[in-house]
Amino acid sequence: AGNVHRHRIVDEPAAVERIHARAVTMEMVVGENLPPEPPADERDRTVAGVDANANGVRDDVELEIHRRHADFAKIRAAQLQYAMALQSQLTDVFSEKTLVAALQESGRGTSCIRSTHKIDDGLLPNKPAHEWTREELDRGNKLGKQHDEIVEPLIKEVEDLVLNSDDRKLAHEQTYDYMTSYALSTQSNCDIDLQTLPN
Repeated sequence: AGNVHRHRIVDEPAAVERIHARAVTMEMVVGENLPPEPPADERDRTVAGVDANANGVRDDVELEIHRRHADFAKIRAAQLQYAMALQSQLTDVFSEKTLVAALQESGRGTSCIRSTHKIDDGLLPNKPAHEWTREELDRGNKLGKQHDEIVEPLIKEVEDLVLNSDDRKLAHEQTYDYMTSYALSTQSNCDIDLQTLPN
């Protein structure tokens, strides 16, 4: 067991780098090189699952995101990014530093999904929030709630797809045994600039 432990410590910086280096590409968003449907008996046999095109997103998840959001490239880009981060948490975490890297990427993924839908700033006052009137605050809260009602189900959808078996839910839960305090990523939220996508 000592050898395994030493081996992992040596690998830790490389694993952290690998987690942060993975990124959604435009090819993934437009569906070039989509994988074949994984065989039913292979799909959930292991926590890692099947990733035939080796892009960091499990094949069944990638295909389902493309099916559900065929007409919305921004949502596909953001959901694929979050799915990649969650998958990383399932397969690459074995220490505090690898968990922190995976959680930082997950945070970027959920923030990216939240940015797929914009609150109409024209409806909010152009002054610091502490100067808002009660009516302006109420309007801001209402807009925030409407925004959450649109984006939160998109986040949950990815979680349900990636953590779709008891084994995966348990593996995800167990990664938090390595929990420590950490800072959010300072990178931009989205791997792909959503403004460059058609919808």
